[in-house]
Amino acid sequence: MKIQVLLCVHNGQRFVREAILSMLGQTYHDFELLVVDDASTDETAEILKELAASDPRVRVITNETNLGLTKSLNIALAAVCHPEKTHSLCHPEPTLPHSHPEGAKQLKDPEETRDPSSAVRPPQDDKKGGLLQDVQAHGALRQAQGIQTRDALQQAQGIFVARMDADDIAFPERLAKQLTFLENHPAIDMVGTAFEWIDADGKVIGKPAVITDSDQLHRALIRTNPFLHGSIMIRRTVLEQAGGYDERYKKAQDYDLWLRLSRTTRFANLPEVLMQKRMTRNMISFKSERAQIRFAIRARLAALKRGDYPLWCAVYLLKPFLATVLPLSVVRWARARLFGQKVYAHRTLKEGGIPRLPHR
Repeated sequence: MKIQVLLCVHNGQRFVREAILSMLGQTYHDFELLVVDDASTDETAEILKELAASDPRVRVITNETNLGLTKSLNIALAAVCHPEKTHSLCHPEPTLPHSHPEGAKQLKDPEETRDPSSAVRPPQDDKKGGLLQDVQAHGALRQAQGIQTRDALQQAQGIFVARMDADDIAFPERLAKQLTFLENHPAIDMVGTAFEWIDADGKVIGKPAVITDSDQLHRALIRTNPFLHGSIMIRRTVLEQAGGYDERYKKAQDYDLWLRLSRTTRFANLPEVLMQKRMTRNMISFKSERAQIRFAIRARLAALKRGDYPLWCAVYLLKPFLATVLPLSVVRWARARLFGQKVYAHRTLKEGGIPRLPHR
């Protein structure tokens, strides 16, 4: 198979069925959907079991304890390399800050417990050596410690890795169009798509503008995250070189990854709307808005330290810094009134203290 789709979910019983069915309804069929159930306590596990039994393309891994999105994504990245089992990535007593001792197990083999962990520690700052030398240095360290992530990724069946979120909806031609684009544009390594905002009932409530040009995306990346994480498709070899998600980033782990990739990777967004992103009070960018912003600042600082962008780009730290100190009601008012993100004034979120926009 050419594509492996990664989906992580925690207590997603309300929307996860619809999300998975939208992926199973793709016009392109040759893919595996790997779902990591992050120790859900609602009916999610039963829904996943039913869907896995009805379609062999669905494979489920269950975390025994709640590990969070970043670690679950790295578990998924490792597991795509070994369809018959969950690949172990760390010692029983992990020594790296990105690894963890908690186990994950296959839904289809509940008695077998593994020890998943992060894919790798990300490249460290090294102005002389650069990103590739950092990757090589950490690869040597991982080999010495018995961590086999790089070798595992080289054995992966899929040429491309795609993401999907547990409360979003993929349009039927999403995978086909992204695959065609990447095959026809070998210089592009990762592609997202335009998307619509929908509310909890599936009603379209907004359509943000997306940047599609690769050079413009690179320039924009230091000041904003121009990709919908759940819409991207990326070449597996690029993830191999980057080492997966940095588990020090509990939030904004995707933004950190894009910034680490920016030195050697070309990006694109398809202008066609192929995804629907659900706007609810439980989405990470709303429920954990402060933490999301702080981790984004940290990712930008790291990019500046690595020399990925010129130092004058530090000016782009000012706006998110202000967003961490101003009242959230003011931040959300500014999003809607000053920065054109009127979806943040939608009734779905108003209970959180977002001022009502005046009628015009």
